[in-house]
Amino acid sequence: MWAYTGSFFKIAQWKYVKHPKEKYPYTPLVKLWEQGIVPSFDGKDWRLHTKNGIAFTITKEKLLED
Repeated sequence: MWAYTGSFFKIAQWKYVKHPKEKYPYTPLVKLWEQGIVPSFDGKDWRLHTKNGIAFTITKEKLLED
């Protein structure tokens, strides 16, 4: 939700995030939110949640391999 809210503000340079100037760094999260998909991370696994439950799960290690 914070990523979606942040998309309404025009900020030239975001702290602590490397990204092209004048581009919103959290656009992928906003796109997921608009599709009704919410990501979560429990320290080990990333999950994508939909209204029907967990749609996708991947471990942190597997994600970093690819």
